[in-house]
Amino acid sequence: HSATMVKAGIYLLARLNPALGLTEAWFLLLTSVGLFTMLTGAYLGLKQNDLKALLAYSTISQLGVFVMLIGQDIETAFKALVIGVLAHALYKSALFMAVGIVDHETGTRDLRRLGGLRRSMPITFGIMTVSALSMAGLPPLFGFLAKETLLATAVHPSLPSYLSWVLPAASVVAGAFLLAQAGLLVVNTFLGKPRDPSIKGHEPVWPMLLMPAIPTLLSLLLAQLPGLKEEAILLARAASDAYGQPVPVSTKLWTGLNVPFLLSLVAISLGLILFYFRKPIREVQVHFAPNLTFNALYRWLLRALDLGGYWATRLQQGKLRNYLAIILLMATLLVLGLSNRALLPSLSSLSFLETSFAGELIVLRIFTLFVAAGAALATVWLRRDFFAILAVGTAGLGVAVFMALEPAPDVALVQIVVDILATLILVLALTRLPRTQRRQAQDVTNVTFEQRPSLIRDAAIAAIAGIVVTLISLIAISSRPHLSIVTPYYETSAKPLAGATDIVGAIVVDFRALDTLIEITVFGVAGLGIYTLFRYAARKLGDAGQSVDEMPPANRGHFFTRGIGGRRLSAFIRVPTYVTLPLTMILAATQMMYGHDQPGDGFTAGVVIGLAVGLWYVVFGYEESRKRLPWLRGIPLIGAGILLAILNGTLTEFIEGSFLANVDYGELVNLPLPAGFHISSSFLFELAIFLAVLGSVALMLDGLGHPGYQDRESVRRLLEISENERKEAQSVGQSPFDIEGQSRSA
Repeated sequence: HSATMVKAGIYLLARLNPALGLTEAWFLLLTSVGLFTMLTGAYLGLKQNDLKALLAYSTISQLGVFVMLIGQDIETAFKALVIGVLAHALYKSALFMAVGIVDHETGTRDLRRLGGLRRSMPITFGIMTVSALSMAGLPPLFGFLAKETLLATAVHPSLPSYLSWVLPAASVVAGAFLLAQAGLLVVNTFLGKPRDPSIKGHEPVWPMLLMPAIPTLLSLLLAQLPGLKEEAILLARAASDAYGQPVPVSTKLWTGLNVPFLLSLVAISLGLILFYFRKPIREVQVHFAPNLTFNALYRWLLRALDLGGYWATRLQQGKLRNYLAIILLMATLLVLGLSNRALLPSLSSLSFLETSFAGELIVLRIFTLFVAAGAALATVWLRRDFFAILAVGTAGLGVAVFMALEPAPDVALVQIVVDILATLILVLALTRLPRTQRRQAQDVTNVTFEQRPSLIRDAAIAAIAGIVVTLISLIAISSRPHLSIVTPYYETSAKPLAGATDIVGAIVVDFRALDTLIEITVFGVAGLGIYTLFRYAARKLGDAGQSVDEMPPANRGHFFTRGIGGRRLSAFIRVPTYVTLPLTMILAATQMMYGHDQPGDGFTAGVVIGLAVGLWYVVFGYEESRKRLPWLRGIPLIGAGILLAILNGTLTEFIEGSFLANVDYGELVNLPLPAGFHISSSFLFELAIFLAVLGSVALMLDGLGHPGYQDRESVRRLLEISENERKEAQSVGQSPFDIEGQSRSA
């Protein structure tokens, strides 16, 4: 327990130190937190009456020591870290088990009732005494070496001047308190007269004594046998892994008369004084200034949390407009606060504003600019939500044209397919919203500033956020270096290292393959989230209307068992829809096969087929599409994609020694393939991306297009319409939805 569970965080910090450490922020954070924890645990441990509580607070103090050591940037600190971890594991595991023996044999751990157990439990007394002396840092035990290396780190000359005395003083004080705790642990338990005559102790069976005796003996032997090379090698490797550089470790107990040894003598002297006056000191801790105790601090923190919860509930009212306003304002303040240069003065150096407007495509660029800006403005002024969604899609396609004119065809292709997919998802989500809520949302946008003053607030927040983003973009473009550092590397390395002439494709599936694996996992989780919300949560909360199977047969034709608006569409629409899906499959296969040499990849392939499936949902309806496409199962597709990516990366690890490295499997077995096509790790990764993306899109379409989630109000209205009214509506070419003003043709 002492060596593993309570040190899990210490282990994690030590492993992350080579990546996150050796910085000023890391040093200040870990040193301050560790120092405070070390002193807090040492102080609170002395006032405890429960044996395990006393040991627990001493452990907290030691954990603070380890955190403080990890925050340093000197090799001595990591030598002290590994020695301290080993010493603490040995003596603390023995002490906890010995305390368990006392509790088991006497029935109590209360120091106010124990005492005089030395004669009835001599072996337990010896085990606990030796381990407690190691905890106190006294020679000739291994704990003494741990304290010496800690003090050597605390007086290291590389520390900042403002900590040159704080760390040594704090280490000495903590060591003194630990020595007093160790004395309290042994003396009040085993020496003196029994405080409670009813408590009778006796030794346990020998296996119970053997377990704490082993780490106690090791704590003694490791200090007496410093020449063990295996021990030094083990500790040196651990210290080197945590420090990031080789760290020599010696377990020699005596290093001579030096400053750490003198500080150790000071700590021992102070500890003996604390132990001698332990009774009045403990009384002061318990009775003096009760409002300044750590328990009072804990209660104050709880009250602060309650106050914070009160204000959080005032802000978290379920109104998305308020959430968005807070997010935009806080993001703007963060950008302005964290910016290392003033925004407005930087505008004077915007050299790109003098760019010439010459060139054949400048007219197209200007036209696209006006289209994107106009579409973005239209999203605000359009009253109908469906038209506003189309305007959002138009703005996205305008951005895609800009990307294509750069030229950046890979990025433009991704922007196009994602923009169309986003438009489709928004339209489908629009059909899931109850009619009353949609009308309420439209009523909000139809009022004037005089009717709703909050619109002024919303407009101001939007303007501020837009201006800040614009300024940041202008400054970023004007101040970035014109000569890229990474571009030449990718240009020269894409072909020899990844076998790709398309640099973007090489970056996605080779150079930054692990990023892509994480991204497709996130994309799959998004699809699962939509599926879960609409397939389970909505139904459980009563938001779902009747499914198609639950409806009367006469009414099923109006709910997506047919196409748009519940009508069976003509062959001029159905036949092209049939052809679209196989054509997109051919296109997707081409993109994956030759994605390393031309624009296109597994992501765009998955989205393209997903869009074709979405067209099927619109034209043929949900039930018919599911019946004709039985292979379209989102969860198995996502699982297969992620599993294929992991297996592919594992295989390349065995072949090339690197996860998701580039390996041409076809070349390894001399497989005859068409020119330009290679069955490689990159192709399999593209296939994995395709499967995961297609599965996620399928789940989105399935969750948003399922007929069982129709607006209950619409279902009830439809079922209330009499047969005569329905026939009358059909005779004049109207849908029953048109009568009720609830047409879903859009």
